[in-house]
Order: sequence, then structure tokens, then C-alpha cells
Amino acid sequence: MGCRGAEMISEADPVFLCLSCGSGDMWWPVQFPPERADIDAEVSKRADALGWAWNPGETIKDLEEETERLVRG
Repeated sequence: MGCRGAEMISEADPVFLCLSCGSGDMWWPVQFPPERADIDAEVSKRADALGWAWNPGETIKDLEEETERLVRG
């Protein structure tokens, strides 16, 4: 995988199939980060839903700085 497509997922059924690239016709397990609520709160401050992304390894501080750049330009 690696197309960076984004789809809706749920903790009730934590698997993922990319609708952009098909992810090799496989369902992939999803692991939610422990700080998910903080991540969701930070990215939802962004007006453009295309900026609602988090990548493994990004800290809340990284997201705050990115939000500042996106919001203030």
C-alpha cells in the first residue's frame, strides 16, 4: 500500500480496503493510535477536509504546527 487514499473506518470493524487503489484486493487491519481523540480534535480545526490527515509518527505538536500553517497561510 502507499497511495495515501483516505476512507472511512470504524473501531467496530477495524479493517480497510482502499477505494482509490484497491489495496491489492485485500482487507487490511487498522490500529488506532492511543491519542486518536486529540488527533481528531486537531485536524477537525482545519476548514478544508482534504487537510484532515494524520500520518503514523506525527505528534500532536506536529499537527498543531501544520494546522497553524494551513489556517494562517
